Amino acid sequence: MNEQKKTDLTALAVFFPAVIALAIIPTIMYVTLVSSSLVDTYRYFRGTPVDDGYMFLDIYSQGKAFAVVVIAIIMMALAIICCVYLFRRIERRSLVFVGLSVVYVALTLISALCSEYREIALWGQFDRAEGFFTTACYFVIFLFSMYSFKTTKNFRYVVFALFFCVGVNTILGIFQFTGNSLETKDWFFNLIVDKKYADAISIDSGVKSSSLLGALYNYNYVGSFTGLVIPLFSTMAIFDKKILHKIFYIIFDMMALFMLMGSTVRSGVVAVAAAIIVGIFLFFRLILKRWKIALGALGAAVLLVVAGNLITEGAFFRRVSTLLGDMVQVIAPAEEKIDLFDTLPVREILHNNDGSVTLITQGDEMNIDFSEADNRYIFTDKNGGEISVSTANDGVISSADERYSRINFELYSDSETLADGNIMYMWFDDNIRSVLTFGLFGGKNIHLVDNKIADRIEPVNAEHFGFEGKELVGSSRGYIWSRTIPLLKNCILIGYGADTFAYVFPQQDFLAKYYSYAEGFHITVDKPHNLYLQIFISNGLIALIAFLGICLFYLADSFRLYALRKEYRIEQIYGAAVMLAVVGYLAAGMFNDSVVSVAPMFWILLGVGCALNTINRRLDKNVPEGGIESDTKTVKKLSTPESVSDDQAKDIAMRLRENAAAEKAELVKTKKAERETHNVTRADIEALTARISAYTDKGNDNTEGKDSNI
Repeated sequence: MNEQKKTDLTALAVFFPAVIALAIIPTIMYVTLVSSSLVDTYRYFRGTPVDDGYMFLDIYSQGKAFAVVVIAIIMMALAIICCVYLFRRIERRSLVFVGLSVVYVALTLISALCSEYREIALWGQFDRAEGFFTTACYFVIFLFSMYSFKTTKNFRYVVFALFFCVGVNTILGIFQFTGNSLETKDWFFNLIVDKKYADAISIDSGVKSSSLLGALYNYNYVGSFTGLVIPLFSTMAIFDKKILHKIFYIIFDMMALFMLMGSTVRSGVVAVAAAIIVGIFLFFRLILKRWKIALGALGAAVLLVVAGNLITEGAFFRRVSTLLGDMVQVIAPAEEKIDLFDTLPVREILHNNDGSVTLITQGDEMNIDFSEADNRYIFTDKNGGEISVSTANDGVISSADERYSRINFELYSDSETLADGNIMYMWFDDNIRSVLTFGLFGGKNIHLVDNKIADRIEPVNAEHFGFEGKELVGSSRGYIWSRTIPLLKNCILIGYGADTFAYVFPQQDFLAKYYSYAEGFHITVDKPHNLYLQIFISNGLIALIAFLGICLFYLADSFRLYALRKEYRIEQIYGAAVMLAVVGYLAAGMFNDSVVSVAPMFWILLGVGCALNTINRRLDKNVPEGGIESDTKTVKKLSTPESVSDDQAKDIAMRLRENAAAEKAELVKTKKAERETHNVTRADIEALTARISAYTDKGNDNTEGKDSNI
């Protein structure tokens, strides 16, 4: 085995954990039960009470998080063993990524330790598993990928890993799309279930099979996933010169496009659109030069999108049209300020000191009190007049008064006495699927209670900022963002803790939730649906600045290296493809947050992208990938048959040609400048004529009869 093959094998062996992580983590599904003693977890999520707390089902997150931790530990061990190999000849600019990563991880740890929900902040929410330890492992994976990617030969293995995870998720997605989800099949379920819980978990106890999501936890994250892989595959399909490679890139690109269109997730459309826009700018000069190929690629893309829309029976175009409508609604100023509470029969719910409840309605009030003497509820208006109500045969209590006609009640008691253990349900219009529950305590005090825990809760009209009248934008993201922004004032230095969003969001904002969600009063808002808000509220503003610093430093460096070139080396195409993948993910982050199903892919590709920038910068300076200066002595050394491969020989020849062309251009430029500097003027000609005349006259006077020398 020659020296070059040994070097390539060493580079692959060190980088291999990143390849495994990229291929395997997005495909892991592991059905298990997670225990928690936190009452609020049971309040907000579907679980089962047990003797020492609560049990919750997880399928898509715990197994992936465990793999992330294991791979990060392997990477740290390799970093210690191979520290000389990994960290020799490192660029100083890479220390920027290290420093910002340390800041981010440190603030994540401080936020977790200071969190009211420390257990969640350290270990993660049961169905997300993205607490401090998982987050810290992301940065281990990122930095290891950056330092271990030593040669562009390893890019093929990055591509193979992406092919594998796209293929697996596409196969799962096809079964889900056709209504035959593999998770519901006994043989498949037995493969992925934790054996010690196999008897306690039923197949129908939480498996999602109604939408195309692969192994990615939620169809929204298909958007982040495809936002990464479609730009990368598309770039390589266009620019790779080998036909076989093009074929494979196109095949897997179509698989990813099927996932995007089958899930109809709009964040993926935004991600791909952002990558296309940046890509057009990046390759603009090359597009102008090869405009026929560009038009052909555009036509093929349009045909694929139209075909995909037909497969989804028009659902994809309908979703895209709603995206455009939302964008217009966000950008356009509201014609008038719309208050969501103006649309509801009740504007506010108040608990009074005397044990009664007041419903602030549109222009009036409904006071609800309980009379122990009469053993009945009494309904009065704001002037104290009793509101006439009637009870239908089905037990529904309502009023014919127009002011209260949209409010309905039903009484329930588990005893013979009305006052003992009485429960009163309230709902609006005919929406009996969503009810608020009031309990009667001590025979006179009426209080809103939690439907699951049955303890007293205080309803709030939460503080909000922005998106007035636009709460429904982005599948109610407008509502989430408007209620999240006021929480940020407490997160300037540190945040509430990783994965604690569900516990700090105002979940008792019942009336606004009812307006914003079809599910009604009791939907749990468990994520901000925005990567940047998630980092801000979880880890603080400084951590967000550190994250943005990493991304912006990388993107700026990539633009300097790849933007508006006339021609591209294959290494530059690799770098540009990864850059566009990062752009796609960050664009999807405007509507999605981080999740363990996709985030490891992003951090690995970001690390590879940083490494590719280093390699391309050195190649631009005629420094081979190994970091050796390409002077005459070195070229002779590398050009011996024993030490150079065919690819290296081509690279050296290409760089020598580039150098020769550059030197020739510089010589032409220099000579042109010299000519411009020494232009002959009319004054120069007149001076020369005078000198000639002077010499002629002198010769005639002193050398008569002899030839004169001028």
